[in-house]
Amino acid sequence: MENEERGYFRSRRERLRARLAGAGFDGVLISRPEDRRYFSGFTGSSGLLLLTREEAVLFTDFRYLEQAARECPEVRVVDHERKPEEAVVRAVCSFRLARIAFQGDVMSVRTHARLLAAAREMCPDVHWEDAGETLGALRARKDPVELAKIRRAVEIAEAAFREVLPVIRPGMTERQVAWALERAMREGGADAVAFPPIVVSGTRGSLPHGMPTDKPLACGELVTLDFGAVYDGYVSDLTRTVALCDPPEALLRIYETVLAAQLRAIARVRAGVSTGTIDAAARETIDRAGYGEYFGHATGHGIGLAVHEEPTIGPGRDIPLEAGMVITIEPGIYVPGLGGVRIEDDVLVHEAGAVLLSTLPKELLRLR
Repeated sequence: MENEERGYFRSRRERLRARLAGAGFDGVLISRPEDRRYFSGFTGSSGLLLLTREEAVLFTDFRYLEQAARECPEVRVVDHERKPEEAVVRAVCSFRLARIAFQGDVMSVRTHARLLAAAREMCPDVHWEDAGETLGALRARKDPVELAKIRRAVEIAEAAFREVLPVIRPGMTERQVAWALERAMREGGADAVAFPPIVVSGTRGSLPHGMPTDKPLACGELVTLDFGAVYDGYVSDLTRTVALCDPPEALLRIYETVLAAQLRAIARVRAGVSTGTIDAAARETIDRAGYGEYFGHATGHGIGLAVHEEPTIGPGRDIPLEAGMVITIEPGIYVPGLGGVRIEDDVLVHEAGAVLLSTLPKELLRLR
């Protein structure tokens, strides 16, 4: 697997080089951790990756020199000696580069200022321009190594949910449920949780990203659990809403509406279909049921090295799906004063349609 993965890193860098050359860039400075890892294999928390048409150089500090040399054998590792911006500019000058892309959306104001100051002093004729969404778009399609890691992250999260489900009962707090999920994922092989688990119950279910509290669960409520695991850098992202005892008919209608919306959206997923079409399938179902004003977020998003990646499955986002993308489908309805429902699965886009990576049951589970 190690040699195979190195081949994929090499292939990713070549695809990026082709994209840069087509846009007239001589190189790109990569600062987003997920992109840095995607193109080099470096898992450390500090570093800048300079990729030119011929070179790949990782600038990091003393803490990561040995680690980077092991993880990135095909990338030159340079100790920036606590002056990363100057080290990068010296390399740009030595390579005689004229036009460099950088990630303006993640680079701090201070780093940007230091970079340009060093450039003005050492090689003032170099042009620095924002890379835009170039790198994120390249990460959207997953290769076989990435898919295997995402599948494992899904398996770990699902196993944790199945382990925790039997112990959820009235009187248990949201915080206790969240911790049980987190502990089960870590004990089940997760490197980390993809994000702090969301557990909201009763009327707090109207909070799409509400954090768990010491509120006790009660009979007649719905409980929404949004959780994910990290495995070797790659994430899963799942949501299920369960019932305690017998919830009111109004909540049951909402659940059936969200489920119908999700199934309709999943049925539309296949290579070539636009993200806007997928979103519309879910949104129209919820609109027709009279809950349109209570569904205010996108229907889904890509996952991979980050929880939220391209493509966004939302209104006005007409990006054609491509085979190999992994996306979430997660419509929801959130009614203040009543509660909410969200159902989320991880889906692999295929030429023939959707391949569900998650296998948890979709029917409303009633816990007593």
